[in-house]
Amino acid sequence: MGCGISAVHDDENEWYSLKEACQIKDVKWDVYSQEAHHVKAGWLAYKHTGRRLKLYVRQEMEMAELKAKHKKEMEKLNGLLSFEESLG
Repeated sequence: MGCGISAVHDDENEWYSLKEACQIKDVKWDVYSQEAHHVKAGWLAYKHTGRRLKLYVRQEMEMAELKAKHKKEMEKLNGLLSFEESLG
């Protein structure tokens, strides 16, 4: 159990260090959030910091939301098409 708690503390410390290095100490994103995932990706891939990194995160979150919406719409359409085919 102590090992798991230690790993969580290590993750949190790494996250706070990354936020400082990226000049985004003011964000309230959790260490295991999707936003944190995008911060890490934006930092590693593009070395974004500050407002540029915050914009990158917002855009990535919007794209994920849009992809989920598209998937839901496609599922509805497929259901409708199946229903129409069953009617003959």
